[in-house]
Amino acid sequence: MPYSITNDIVLTKATKLGKTFLKVISTDQKTVTLQDIKNKVDFIFDINHLETLIENGSLLVAQPDELESILKSTQEAILPIEQQINKERIRRLNYVKGALESSVKYGSQPKLAAYVSIRSLELVDTKPPSAVSVYRWINTYLKSGQDELSLNPKLNNRGNRSAKVCPAQDQLIDAFLIACNKNMKMMTLYREYLERLKCENDIRESNHQEKIIAISSEGFRKRLDNILKTKE
Repeated sequence: MPYSITNDIVLTKATKLGKTFLKVISTDQKTVTLQDIKNKVDFIFDINHLETLIENGSLLVAQPDELESILKSTQEAILPIEQQINKERIRRLNYVKGALESSVKYGSQPKLAAYVSIRSLELVDTKPPSAVSVYRWINTYLKSGQDELSLNPKLNNRGNRSAKVCPAQDQLIDAFLIACNKNMKMMTLYREYLERLKCENDIRESNHQEKIIAISSEGFRKRLDNILKTKE
């Protein structure tokens, strides 16, 4: 392979909307974590698969003269923390108030997911939240006595997360936890999650997509606890 995968390289991928720039933010013996520089979304790749994508031209290594303009455009797009918090609070509030005003049965995952799909079009939100996220926001908002500030994101906690979970993994876990029988033992649910993940990865492999890496049983337990708390 002509390039060594290190933390100082940036990979590019051409899309219909233009170029996507992916920075290598961590590596180990088996996996590489890439971050979309503009959207701050993490993707975890098997290192051998990533090398293959670079070798066949699916991903390109950014040239030195590209890097300066990439970093400059990204820095200009970054909002101060306070503005980020206000923007996200308003976004969450739009989903929450819309659900409450429409009297959608937000305890039903399929109905809430359908609502989110429609509401995201109304809000021109290109990255809609999952149904379980909106469910949590609604409960937080109501428990606070409809205090809008309760919907503020905890941005300061983002950098403290040891595990990086890709969006596809988030959606799979959220959908599984909402639909599963929560009276079952945690380890039984975890095994069912692993079986569901295996089926998903079989489909992804047949479509030449990157496999999703399973979260740990401890990470799974914390997510399950969060779901159960929202029902208290």
